[in-house]
Amino acid sequence: MRILMPVSLNGADGDIHDHCEEIAVSGRKRDAEVVVATSSQPYLDRLAARGVDGFLVDFADLEAASEAAARRGPWDLVHTHPFAARKFATRFAAQHELPLVATFHGPYLDDIDTWHNQANALVAVTGSVADRLRGVSGVPADRVHVVENRLRADAMPQQQAKHDPRALVLAVHANLTKDFDPALELLNEFIERASGEQRFGWRIELAGSGATRPDITAQLAKACLAPGAPDVVVHGHLDATATRELYGRAYAVVAAGRDAIDAIAVGLPAVVAQGTGTYALSPTGDTSTLLYGTDGARVSGAAFHDHCVEIATDAEARQRHAVSGMRLTRSRFNPQALDLALAAIHELAVAEGPRSTPQFRVERAQGAVRVIFAGDPRGSEFAFYVMQGSERLRADWYGANYWLDLRQEEAAAATGVRCFVKDRQGSIQQVMVDLTPGS
Repeated sequence: MRILMPVSLNGADGDIHDHCEEIAVSGRKRDAEVVVATSSQPYLDRLAARGVDGFLVDFADLEAASEAAARRGPWDLVHTHPFAARKFATRFAAQHELPLVATFHGPYLDDIDTWHNQANALVAVTGSVADRLRGVSGVPADRVHVVENRLRADAMPQQQAKHDPRALVLAVHANLTKDFDPALELLNEFIERASGEQRFGWRIELAGSGATRPDITAQLAKACLAPGAPDVVVHGHLDATATRELYGRAYAVVAAGRDAIDAIAVGLPAVVAQGTGTYALSPTGDTSTLLYGTDGARVSGAAFHDHCVEIATDAEARQRHAVSGMRLTRSRFNPQALDLALAAIHELAVAEGPRSTPQFRVERAQGAVRVIFAGDPRGSEFAFYVMQGSERLRADWYGANYWLDLRQEEAAAATGVRCFVKDRQGSIQQVMVDLTPGS
C-alpha cells in the first residue's frame, strides 16, 4: 500500500512532527509505504534519517503541488493532516479518485462541514476531539475513529532511585501560549507552598517555546524572588534527546499532552496541564494525575507540592504511585495496539474506495462566474452560499436551479461557493467550490 501523507507544519518541532514521523515509520512494519509531502525541508531531512521518503511542495500553489504528487504516484490512499495540507489533499484525492483519511489533532474543525462527505475516515487523537467532530451536522458518527497519540516512554529514562531532597527538579514542558495560563497558576501556587518548606529544595526547569514565553518566564522569575523560593532555569524547545535528559533528572513533571503521559509512564509524579493532546487521559484518582484545566478535576499547585513531599518521605507510596501511572499509560497508549488500529482504518478505506461527492465545475466569462452541477440534476434540489472566508455574502435557498451565477463584482469578492445537493429522500451533501486564484 502506498500512502500519500500531506502535512503543513508551523515551527521546527512539535507533536504533529512526531506524530507523522511515527505513522510513517510504523507503516514499514506492515508493508505500507508512507510518503510525506510537506513544505519543510528540515523536516524532510529528519524523516530521511529515519528511512522515510518525502518530497517538497508549496501548498499555496495547489496546481504545482498536485503535479508534484502525481509524479510520485501511483497512490492507494491519501492520509492528510489539517489546514493547508488538507485543502491540497481533498482536491488531490478528488482529482485522482483516491480514498481519503484525515487526522484531527485538536478541537478545531477545519471547515469539515464542507468536505466530510469525501472522507472515508476521520481520525481523532482523543475522545474529546472525536465528540466534537461527531457534533457537526451531517458527519456520520461511524466514520469518526479515535486513535490516540503513541506513548514514547520506551525512549525515556526510568525514574531515579534517589533524589537529593535539597535539589529536587520540577520539570515543566509545554508550548508557552495562552493555553499555558492554568499551568502558570499552578506553578505560582507550587512556588508559594515550596517557599515555606524547610526540608526540601526545588529547582524549576521550564522548557518550551511560544508567543507568551517572555511573559511566563518574567512572572516565574518574579514569583521566585521570595525567600526560600525555588530556583528557575529556562530552556527553549527541547528535542527528544534533551527531553530524555530533563526527565532523567526530574523528580516531578508539569506538562501537556503526551509529554505528561510519557512522564507518568516512567513513574514520575505529573500534572497533565491544559493542551489539545491532554483530553485523552482519564483521572486515576491520584492527586498528581488529575487533569488540570481541561475536562477533569483541577489540582492545585499546593496540593501537588504536598503530594510530592509525601511520596518523597515514603518510598512505598512513591512506588505505588509509579506502578499505578505506568499501568494506566502503558496499556492505554500502547504503540503497537494503536498502529494496528490505524492500519485497519487504512485498509478499510482502500477497500471502500473513493467516496462519491457532488461535482461542480466553474465557468468564467468576462469576469463573471457560473458554478454549475456537473452531474444529473433530475430529482435533486440545490442551494448555494457565496462565501468570503467564513462570512456568507449571499444565500440562494433550495430550488431546481443547479447553477449559480455571480456577477463580476461578486466573483471578485468571493473566495468560494458552498454548494448543497438534496436528493429525493432528503439526504444532503455539500461541497465547497474554491474560487481563489489558481484553484
